[in-house]
Amino acid sequence: MTKITETKYNQLSLKDLIFVCFESQTYDEAFRPFMKYGTPISADQWSNILVAYPHLVDECKCRSLKEVHWRKILYEQPQLAGHCPEEKWTHNISSWENDYMKPKKQTANDMVLDLIFHPVHAKFCHWSKLSARNWHLLLLFHPEFVSHCDMAMIAKKMLYPDDLLCLQPQWGKYFDISKLFDPGKFLKKNPEYESVCKWENISRQTWLYIMGSNPALLKYCDIKKFPIVTEDKHDGEFHGALAILNFAWLQTSPQFGFHENKTVHKRICQIIRENPEYLEKWNAYATAFYGRYFPTLHELGYFLSEYPELYPLCKKEWLTSQDWGFLIAKHPDMIHEANLEILTSDAWLCILTSIPTFACYCNVWEDFSAKEWLRLLCVHPEFFPKCPAKNYKKWKFASEWEKLLKAGCPVKGLIPEKIKKEMKGKR
Repeated sequence: MTKITETKYNQLSLKDLIFVCFESQTYDEAFRPFMKYGTPISADQWSNILVAYPHLVDECKCRSLKEVHWRKILYEQPQLAGHCPEEKWTHNISSWENDYMKPKKQTANDMVLDLIFHPVHAKFCHWSKLSARNWHLLLLFHPEFVSHCDMAMIAKKMLYPDDLLCLQPQWGKYFDISKLFDPGKFLKKNPEYESVCKWENISRQTWLYIMGSNPALLKYCDIKKFPIVTEDKHDGEFHGALAILNFAWLQTSPQFGFHENKTVHKRICQIIRENPEYLEKWNAYATAFYGRYFPTLHELGYFLSEYPELYPLCKKEWLTSQDWGFLIAKHPDMIHEANLEILTSDAWLCILTSIPTFACYCNVWEDFSAKEWLRLLCVHPEFFPKCPAKNYKKWKFASEWEKLLKAGCPVKGLIPEKIKKEMKGKR
């Protein structure tokens, strides 16, 4: 054994050793060198090791263990009786319970940890000492112990028992659902508890979590009880009524890859009709909330494109170029309402992709990027004559030229030789 290996095993803790042995099953490689070079393992330590990992019994010098150690070992692992050097120690194991197994001077936390790993010790547990927090942890691992507690009383003191109810939803009758960290998740799987939830007690912050997990519950939200927009100085975000509506809209909008929920959308429209001032703040809110991550996102335009009946509540100056793009693409008549001078190439791309006949209104052809031209021509190749030649050089991939050819664009004679060879190689 080299000096390096000797140092290694001197530095290896008993806890690390047991983990290595148990996980890798390499006793010869890990355990025996430790026995030779590591810190000697005491009889007390061996008793704990064999209770947890009885398969290590062959590595133990059983003669060093005394009666008190074998009492502990055989109580937990009776199959090791054949390794006990004194046959008399293996008799009447139950008579040792009062002498050894009964917990002495254990705290409530100690009792919980002991029960998690050794549920057979339940007969020695002082249940009255366990707090709501102790019960929360214990019931996660051993729900069968619920018969030892007054769940109705304990439930009132538990803080955020979401994980517990996720595993044991039948206990929901004991809890105030409105006090969960995210009632939406629980109610999505257990809608039968919606009728007993105290919706009036839910804070605006909790409503944000609910809108993220189960926006259909917006129907229970009394939105008027919250300010339109309130700034939380702790994280710089907005957590007012508008945030609740925005999260509900986001989580049910195909624009963001979610399944559309018309019921939620109609509820949002109803709230805005009753509170027109919400619409006035929407665009400013969305820009502030999403600006760092989605600088081109415009909630107001997309919302109005889906529900144009709310347009009369809106002022033109609230709408940006991209907002108009969404709105006109869905509702062509709005072209006469828009200020066309503010429309940029991305807005026109959105419009022309849906309504190519509006090309006569567009005066920003030169502003289209190579990528925007590619997207437009793949849908409407008839616009190819308007595409400036400077963009040809920016289509550097064979896949881009293949898309144009497939769409019917007359670009066959414009493809660079290098790209042609690449396209032939694929065939």
